[in-house]
Amino acid sequence: MNIGKILFVVFLVIVISFFLVEIFYMFKEDRSLASDNQKLTAQLQSLTAEKNKIQEDINYYSNISNLQKLLKQEFNYKQPGEKMIIVVPNQ
Repeated sequence: MNIGKILFVVFLVIVISFFLVEIFYMFKEDRSLASDNQKLTAQLQSLTAEKNKIQEDINYYSNISNLQKLLKQEFNYKQPGEKMIIVVPNQ
């Protein structure tokens, strides 16, 4: 009878140890997932800001006059009949 109680206590210690190890790994995984969640949230915010900037650019350049302004600034574009003046800074 005494051996039965000892075996039961040993069995309980093993089971409790197993559950404690599992709980430890669950907390460790939870911290890892929380860290991943923070990184992904930051990436989502960054991509959302980039998307908003691109949408603003699309809306801006959808207006033909804004697109023409960009063409004139970047590529020295001129419409037929327009004269272009190039200002050269003093050196």
